[in-house]
Amino acid sequence: MSLHQIRLKVPTSLADDRYSLKQAIWQMFADKDGIKRPFVYYVNYQNDYSLDYVGVEVRSVTKPNTKRMSLPIIEESSVNFDVKNGDNLAFRLYASPSKRIKETGKRVSIKSRNLQMEWLIRKIKSVACLISGDVFDSYSIHVGGKKDFDIPLVGFAGVLSVLDKNALKEMYINGVGKSKVWGCGMLSLRKTCII
Repeated sequence: MSLHQIRLKVPTSLADDRYSLKQAIWQMFADKDGIKRPFVYYVNYQNDYSLDYVGVEVRSVTKPNTKRMSLPIIEESSVNFDVKNGDNLAFRLYASPSKRIKETGKRVSIKSRNLQMEWLIRKIKSVACLISGDVFDSYSIHVGGKKDFDIPLVGFAGVLSVLDKNALKEMYINGVGKSKVWGCGMLSLRKTCII
């Protein structure tokens, strides 16, 4: 199965308002009735554009209707997920680690670096073994619109060894953790060699 990947050039003001950005991306999937969330995306603030623009990467199993997109498309490509059990892959993930408090049922962010790494290991343990990894970045993103709140975002990077290629593919397609609708959880992978 081929995945569709799109890189957009987005004004920083739109990227900083995740509610409006999500609505703009949904335009490409507006005719896909019954699909809950057919894409994952990530806002890349570290790019070659001016301070006025950022790159946004969108990945989907559903071919988007790019004619409906009001934002400039920089690159559009197909991605083949060609991974085998035992492969070593470098990964990068921006996610919002959280846990549910049993007594209240409320979801809270995980703030400790050690607990964030434990969260990552729990999320991937059925699909891959973490060979090396660490938290390399953290910041908050703002969600405007009807609800106004901030989401803590944590950047993870490292190397993993594939245990279950099919389950990893599902994770690659659907993302990792909560808050995916706000641009969290898109897993990036590339093959690597460990010496």
